[in-house]
Amino acid sequence: MVSAAGLYVSDAIENRVGHGKFQLLYVAALCLAHTFGPIHTYSNMFASREQTWHRSCVGSGPWELASNSTGGSCTNGPLTSPADCAVPLDEWEVDTPGRSIVGDFKLECHRHGKVPELGSVYFLGYAVGVLACGNICDMIGRRWAYFLGYAVVGVGGFLAPLASTWTVYACARFMLGAGVASLCLSAYVWAMELLDTSARRIMSWLPSVAFSFGQILATPLAYMVQEWRSFLVWCQLLSLLGVTYWCFLRESP
Repeated sequence: MVSAAGLYVSDAIENRVGHGKFQLLYVAALCLAHTFGPIHTYSNMFASREQTWHRSCVGSGPWELASNSTGGSCTNGPLTSPADCAVPLDEWEVDTPGRSIVGDFKLECHRHGKVPELGSVYFLGYAVGVLACGNICDMIGRRWAYFLGYAVVGVGGFLAPLASTWTVYACARFMLGAGVASLCLSAYVWAMELLDTSARRIMSWLPSVAFSFGQILATPLAYMVQEWRSFLVWCQLLSLLGVTYWCFLRESP
C-alpha cells in the first residue's frame, strides 16, 4: 500500500516541469550500470575464441610414430575439426593453453556445440532475472534490487574465471545473465521515477548508448589481455564500478 507521503512525492514529480542537476546526476550514475554491467554479455565471445591444435602421442616427438591411448599408432601433427574428429579428444593438445575455454575445456568435435549453448544459458538467466526483478523491486525497493543484481553478478563474475569445467562455467554464465538483467532493469526504473515527464525521453536512448560503450570497452580489453581467465577478472572489476557509489544513492520516491 502506498502512503500518503509517497503519493504526494509521486504527484510532485509527475506535475513538475523540467529537471535539475540532482536528477541528471542520478541518471548518469545509474546509466553506468548499463555500461559496465553488460560488459559480461559479450565477454564470452572473446573467452571462447577458436584455437589451433596438435596431436599428442605418448612417448614421441613431433611427427613421429608412437603408441596412442587405444593401443594403436598415431602421428603427431596438427589437428582440425571436424576433419580429425576420429582422433580421441585425450590426444588433442591446444597450441596456446589458457587463451580460450575452447582449449582448456576441449570443446571440439562432439563437444563443440557446448560453445553456442553458453549464449542460450546466459540469456536464460537474463530472462529469469527480468521476470524476477519486477517483483523484487516492488518488495524491497529499487535501491536494494539494484544491489542484489550486483551481488549476483559479483558471484557469477568471480566464479567464471575460476571454473575448471564447462558445467561450472555455464552456471557462472547463468548467474551473470540473471544479475545483469536485474541491475539494468532496476537502474532503468529507478532513473525513470526520479525524472519528471518532460525529461523521461532521455531514458529512451541514453541506456542504449551506455550499453554500446560497455561493449566497445570489451574489444580493446580482450586485445590487451589474451588469457581468458585474466580477461574475465578484468571484466568483472570493471562491471563492479557501478556499485562503488551505491551507498550514496537514495531510494526512489
